[in-house]
Formats: sequence, structure tokens, C-alpha cells
Amino acid sequence: MRSIPWMAAVAILALAPLSGTQAAAAADKAGQRKALAEAVNVYNEARAHCRTLHGQERRVCFAEARATYRKAEAQAVAEYRDTPRAHMNAEIDAASAELALARTRCATKPAGERAACRKAAKEAQQQAVAEAVRKERATSPDQAPATKLVSPPSTPPTPPLRAAAPAPAKP
Repeated sequence: MRSIPWMAAVAILALAPLSGTQAAAAADKAGQRKALAEAVNVYNEARAHCRTLHGQERRVCFAEARATYRKAEAQAVAEYRDTPRAHMNAEIDAASAELALARTRCATKPAGERAACRKAAKEAQQQAVAEAVRKERATSPDQAPATKLVSPPSTPPTPPLRAAAPAPAKP
């Protein structure tokens, strides 16, 4: 008779009492951890490659590695949570990562082109954020609009309380 390794037996016993949704949540969490571990591995490999470069190429390479990692991390969280808000946050994080990368790339350009490059990068980021927010609002019609005003109460305000008179000083 073959014996089951003790770690596998513990894992089987730990997952056995879970219902279908609990088991799916545990699998989703495991999938998220796997995606994050893969992102870390890719990031570390990219950084190892970047260490072989010099100067501005090295800085841009590190920025690309960071941007790729930040996007993968945000996507893993969004897939785990699987809500419109989480996907919107992932798109916003991706836009922020692209902005950081673009700013690093703009630093390699001559001084005359640098300001225009940064402005274009910031505009692209703002458009991406606006698009992500628009998509999130389109998929979440159940949320009340933020501009809804509440009428003030009809009762008159109460007058402020008077402060107690100070105690007389003892001679």
C-alpha cells in the first residue's frame, strides 16, 4: 500500500469541509498567489538583465521591469476580486505604471523635447484613467449618483447652550 505524503494529506483534510464557493475562493486565492509569484519571477529575471546594461538604457530597462510587475500585480488582484471596481483600479494602476515608464523614457530625450514628451505622457495617463472610470460607471448602474442632494431637516436649529457662570473666587 502506498502512503500519501503528510503534506498532501493535510491539504486534503483542510479542503474537505469547504463548500463549493469556499473551495472556489481558495482556488482563486491560490491562482492569485501563483500569478503574483510568476510576476515576481519575471521581474527578477528582467532586473538581472537590466544589470548588464549601462547608463540611460539601464534606467529605462528597470522602469520597464517595474511597470510590467505593477501591471501584473494589479491584474492578479483584479482577477481575484473580480468586481468592476477592482478592474477599474487595475487599469488605473496600469496607467500610472505607464506614466512612470514614459517619464523615464522622456528623460532620455533632449531638453527641448522633454517637456512635450512629459505632457503627452500625462495626457495619455489622464485619458486612460478617465476611460477606466467611465467603464466602471457603465458596468455599475446600481450605484446612486454622487450629485444627489439631500434636503435639510425641517426642524429649526436649537440655540447654543450658555456657559455656566464662573464660581466666585474665595478670598
